[in-house]
Amino acid sequence: MNDLKFTTAGDYMKMNERIKELAGQADLLLDDLPDNILIPLENFAELIIQECLNICEDMGDNGMDGHYCADKITKTFFR
Repeated sequence: MNDLKFTTAGDYMKMNERIKELAGQADLLLDDLPDNILIPLENFAELIIQECLNICEDMGDNGMDGHYCADKITKTFFR
């Protein structure tokens, strides 16, 4: 399984910036939150990303393409 390992600090920062962008789209202003709330929210977002990566990796191991992966993620998170 993929464990969200980053090769550079820049990769990690890019992911965190994307999480902040998506939070903004959901009207959640992460910059205004104290660390005791912000850090668990970032961890939660990372767990969701990890689950998506695991779904795609498992499906790829079974010879399925990206369309199947997208369908599975949709079924997993948007029941």
